[in-house]
Amino acid sequence: MISIPITDANLTLPPEVSDVIYTYNPEVRSYVASDIATLEPCRGYWVAATAECTIRATGTELNCYGANLTPGWNMIGSVYDPVAFDDLQVTPEGAVQMNVYLYNPPQLQSYQLTSTLSPGSAYWVSATRYCNLNVS
Repeated sequence: MISIPITDANLTLPPEVSDVIYTYNPEVRSYVASDIATLEPCRGYWVAATAECTIRATGTELNCYGANLTPGWNMIGSVYDPVAFDDLQVTPEGAVQMNVYLYNPPQLQSYQLTSTLSPGSAYWVSATRYCNLNVS
């Protein structure tokens, strides 16, 4: 799972990366195919690759964003610098469960609980109701 913490991103894609990627639509609780050339900052994406590789992105650093979350699981992206999940603001307070998961294919090939949002990674967060998550 990846995110692009950059606006107006120019991507350098290795040949191992698939052209079709997926993001999650929490309103319908389903994955939606996206074009890798049109990645949006703040969103999380599933990217398939035939081998471990690195997607390089250049552009303007994204230091903060707000995301409207729906009840249930939501896929979110990261900002340019690491941020502790405890430091994020949620309105209304308490609407997001404090368990945040990332997918760790190289080591575990499974989900891993984390407390920090790191640049380039995407995460699963669970909301108990409609809310706004401010990442900065």
